[in-house]
Parts: sequence; structure tokens; C-alpha cells
Amino acid sequence: AVPIDAQIILVGDEDQLPSVGPGQVFKDLIDAKVIPRVNLTEVYRQQDGSSIIELAHKMKLGQPIDITERFHDRSFIPCTAEQIPDLVDKVVSSAVKKGYDMSDIQVLAPMYRGSAGIKRLNKVLQDILNPKAEDAREIE
Repeated sequence: AVPIDAQIILVGDEDQLPSVGPGQVFKDLIDAKVIPRVNLTEVYRQQDGSSIIELAHKMKLGQPIDITERFHDRSFIPCTAEQIPDLVDKVVSSAVKKGYDMSDIQVLAPMYRGSAGIKRLNKVLQDILNPKAEDAREIE
């Protein structure tokens, strides 16, 4: 039970993908316009001058984008799903050899399973950035 004077704060992004299951409670609450809401507009996850911010804004506005155009902070490499783990390995290993810090590297994947999924790519990235130590115990 919740006390009668309790306040509930809901945090979410109305521009995210819709709910996977039935219903869309968060979107319905936003659309109802009967509860106070605050829109956060400042981007903190990307640096100033990031092409990713511009790309996201264009997508949100339904404007055409060219993901193949190269920028200093992102690139597009055409390949099959099966080639992605090896390409991620090559690109990230190269970045590490050039002196990039782990916090400078970001890999995005649209799914959990499969050869290009998060689970597979996390294993590839762990082997590069945080390899198993023979003398250390590890939680799996």
C-alpha cells in the first residue's frame, strides 16, 4: 500500500520504442496532459559537437539521414551480421592500441541475441577491454 500523501515520479523517454507487451501506460499518461511533466532537453551522454546528437535530432524530426557519411566520432562499415563481431574486435582493438580509453568507446546493438547481439558483442568487448585473469575468480 502507498500512503495517501505519497508522490510518484515517473522517468522515461516518450521518444523510445513503444512497449513490447500490451498497453502503453507511460505514453498514455504523457498524452493525457493531466499530470505535471518536465521535458529534459540538455544532452549529457555525448560531447558538444557530437554528430550523434545531430543524427538523433534529425531522426526524431523525421528528416532524412545518411548513416554512411563519416564523422570524427562515428562511422558506418557495411557488413553482414555474421561479420560484426570480428569488425567490432578489429575496430575496438585498434582504438585501444591508439591509446583510446574504455570510456571513449561506445558500441550500440539493436538486439540481445544472435551473432550481432549484445550478448555476443559483450563477450568480444570483454575479451579486449577486460580479459579474464588466470589467477582471478569471476562471476558468470
